[in-house]
Amino acid sequence: MATTLDSQPAAPTPKRPADSANVPHSQAWRTIRAVLAPVASLKLTVVLFAMSIFIVLAGTLAQVNADIWQVVDQYFRVSAADLFVNGFPWIDPRALFVKIELQLFFPASFFPSKPVLPSWMAFPFPKGWLIGAVMVLNLFAAHTVRFKVQAAGNRLWGGIGVLALGALVTTLVVLSGSNADGFQGEALLEWSTLWSLLQVGLLILAASAIYAAFSTESGQSSARWLLAGTAVALIAAFVWTVMRADSRLDDAYMRILYQLVKGTLAGLVLLGGCIMVFKKRAGIVLIHAGVGLIMLSELLVGVQAEEAQMRIEEGASSNFVEDIRTYELALISSEGDEEHHIVVPANLLVKGQEVSEIGRAHV
Repeated sequence: MATTLDSQPAAPTPKRPADSANVPHSQAWRTIRAVLAPVASLKLTVVLFAMSIFIVLAGTLAQVNADIWQVVDQYFRVSAADLFVNGFPWIDPRALFVKIELQLFFPASFFPSKPVLPSWMAFPFPKGWLIGAVMVLNLFAAHTVRFKVQAAGNRLWGGIGVLALGALVTTLVVLSGSNADGFQGEALLEWSTLWSLLQVGLLILAASAIYAAFSTESGQSSARWLLAGTAVALIAAFVWTVMRADSRLDDAYMRILYQLVKGTLAGLVLLGGCIMVFKKRAGIVLIHAGVGLIMLSELLVGVQAEEAQMRIEEGASSNFVEDIRTYELALISSEGDEEHHIVVPANLLVKGQEVSEIGRAHV
């Protein structure tokens, strides 16, 4: 018994209506991406790096005629007192720029003829902090638009845990280098043990480079030669450590090596967490985090750090520090064998304003 098949096309399956709750979310996300896309541009990154190199060059040349701290304040840091004003628009954009004269690029050491350019030949340029702020925005936008989390579930949570551990280790490394004892504090390892660990580490890295060189495909000859050269350099470094007559470096060098080892340990923990979360892009994410940490450190130093000097002559002692970049008004009066010192800080010395006695020291 023959049967026939219906040749008419099947009726299309009706589409399910889109979830109305996800539509605004996707539209908002597209809007955010459209706004952040220009800020996340790689071309902008290159321009910002070029501007940072230029401002460093200008600041270096400016130290020919100015103190380093004057250059830092003038070319790199932004003063909140100059930036925020009382009247509209409440921000003075001139505080974000520095006036760079072309005469700066004709130092006498490079140009014996000493050409003198008029002062009007100058141009405004963004200060270092302004360039850094735009770099942070560029970095944030790039990670929001292009960098995606490549893990899910237990792998994601495990990676977050490793990253948290790496952040803790990094914090401990930073704090251990800023304690009261500084680099002179006693290390957790004996210098001889640290030196032996360095030698073992060199051997392990050399063996890994040799294994990677032989494992590289034949078509990647440049990578193979690079790995082979790295292995030779590591073996040479190991032989140098073994052949040293005094067995190891001086204590001063070993303290620096100890700090480098601690930093490397923190970096390896962070790299492991980045690999779990971002996979192939782990390295670039970690580099970006390191750049951000350096920029944050400079911001904290510029806002909170106080520089001072303690002068101690040979065989003498001292119990005070002084800031050679600021000044004060000191009044001394004598009463018999006793001296009265009245000191007025520079920030209270305002023209036309009366200053009352704020401190007295008996000598």
